[in-house]
Amino acid sequence: MLPSAILDGIHGGQGWWVFAMSGFLTMTLGTIIYLATRNHGSQNLDIRQAFLLTTALWVLLPLAGAIPFVWGVPDVPLTDAYFEAVSGMTTTGSTMFVGLDEMPKGVLLWRGILQWLGGLGIVIIALIFMPVMKVGGMQFFRAEGFDTLGKVLPRALDISRRLLEIYIGLTVLCAFAYRIFGMTWLEAVVHALTTVSTGGFSTSDSSFALFSGPFSFRVGSRAHRCLSRSHISCLR
Repeated sequence: MLPSAILDGIHGGQGWWVFAMSGFLTMTLGTIIYLATRNHGSQNLDIRQAFLLTTALWVLLPLAGAIPFVWGVPDVPLTDAYFEAVSGMTTTGSTMFVGLDEMPKGVLLWRGILQWLGGLGIVIIALIFMPVMKVGGMQFFRAEGFDTLGKVLPRALDISRRLLEIYIGLTVLCAFAYRIFGMTWLEAVVHALTTVSTGGFSTSDSSFALFSGPFSFRVGSRAHRCLSRSHISCLR
């Protein structure tokens, strides 16, 4: 949440405190959970515990991700904010928000970050927990001798670290490509985050249609507004 707070602060928005407080709250809760469970890290998970932990992750993490939406987006109920966070973290791409063009920049960036984290998070959770749960083809890991979480975790962390390096590299390249072709830095970064994660969140209600057509990205917004109003002559 820190990048969104910094972005809002740089642009003089009042939403920086939303992400600052949300970050403080989630960090505090995370620290409490860590301190309460740090002496149990060597215990192996059985199948029921693995299913419970995976379910809890997908239920509770979007709840934390929804906090900035509840505090930072006007007139957004908790259900809509939670739906948005779930859609982001699962890279579904559905949205309950309208008026994205006028939303605070920090909120737009946070939506992109949620999808970016969700895109990689699905892979990491699959690598770490699915072998324990004996799900589908992930039993291959068990056949290789990863019979417990203690054996799966070191290999999974190594694979996840390498995937993260590739993931970051692709995101940076994608952002620079979007920027070269005329997007603003915010548009380029957010669309890169959601492109690499195959999510689809955008900085505009028009999504990628805002940049479509034979016009450059820099005039895409004006072109879209003209077309949406059927004033074809204004494009000349």
